[in-house]
Amino acid sequence: MSRIKTIVVGAGHLGRIHTRLANSLDIFDVVGVVDPSSEARNQFQAELGIQGFESIDQVPETFEAAIVAAPTGLHYPICQSLLEQGTHVLVEKPITVTTDEAKELVELADRSGAVLQVGHVERFNPAFEKLKEKVSHAKFIETRRMSEYTFRSTDVGVVLDLMIHDLDLILSLVESDVKQVDAVGISIMGEHEDIAQARLEFEDGAVAQLVASRCSFSRQRTIQVFSDRSFAQADLTTRQVQSIAPGDAMLSRAVDFLSMPAESQQQVRETLFTEWLPKYEQTAPEQNAILEEHKDFAESIVANRVPRVCGRQGSRALEVAHAVMDEIQGHHWYGESLPVSGPLAMPFPRLLKSGEFHPEEAQMPWVAQARKAG
Repeated sequence: MSRIKTIVVGAGHLGRIHTRLANSLDIFDVVGVVDPSSEARNQFQAELGIQGFESIDQVPETFEAAIVAAPTGLHYPICQSLLEQGTHVLVEKPITVTTDEAKELVELADRSGAVLQVGHVERFNPAFEKLKEKVSHAKFIETRRMSEYTFRSTDVGVVLDLMIHDLDLILSLVESDVKQVDAVGISIMGEHEDIAQARLEFEDGAVAQLVASRCSFSRQRTIQVFSDRSFAQADLTTRQVQSIAPGDAMLSRAVDFLSMPAESQQQVRETLFTEWLPKYEQTAPEQNAILEEHKDFAESIVANRVPRVCGRQGSRALEVAHAVMDEIQGHHWYGESLPVSGPLAMPFPRLLKSGEFHPEEAQMPWVAQARKAG
């Protein structure tokens, strides 16, 4: 089988990772990297030996696929051009900035017959794969994703940077539409929210709670899932998975625990997680999630099948992410001085110039931005 001639668009941190891993597979042949920065291209060529080009049009070889690891704001025009040519595309998350752009890319892929895969790499995390085996029909999900500030992806807030990973995981677990979204956020380092908390309620009654921060002093990537028959949790960093599956006696309430004599209750306490609520612990096998993502991309191209995270799924995650961001922007904070809407800023209040008071800016952040720009 001939190798799939592929280009990588974006010579940054992720672009280098994608190129190294794609080249490690027999199925891909990376024929060039595209980046407007000559410094980035030269560094890329020095490190990986891949020729760099300023634009996609300059790539001399014919290529079948592209891995897009450019800034989020450039995803739409880059992917639009590639898909119109029938090029298969693996684009980093989020798929685009706006939901309209995402829907257009999905339609373009449908018309051209090209594979459109979105880089929600946590779907390939072995701990998440194990968790899915342990629990079904999720009723309540809780996720936490915390990291230090990396100064990457500063063109978007923490919702599109980090939380969208967990939104995608949750949407893959709940087969129902989102009914209601509540969210709040805090801006610390820039104009976008850096810490966010969201609550989703689905049409089938399932509920999900998410916390994401990119200004944390420690890293955390965890997910807990409850159903009516089991519970499972996973640490997506250490790959530790724990699950509980109640026995039939517990589920049927065949035993009246509360009416037991004290001696029997003590015995139940001692055997609770071995006999009544058996607890299982395991470490998922180590594997490179991005490499598995690349394999899925290649198999989707060769077999002409839908990838694990297709454009429609990436678009759906983006749609819910925008609902979260809308709630953050619309949230009203009330303090001792004046009300503020949107991400609570630090130092507070963020929108006022030193020594000035503009009540309208407290309710309409864009007024302050226009005043500053004009």
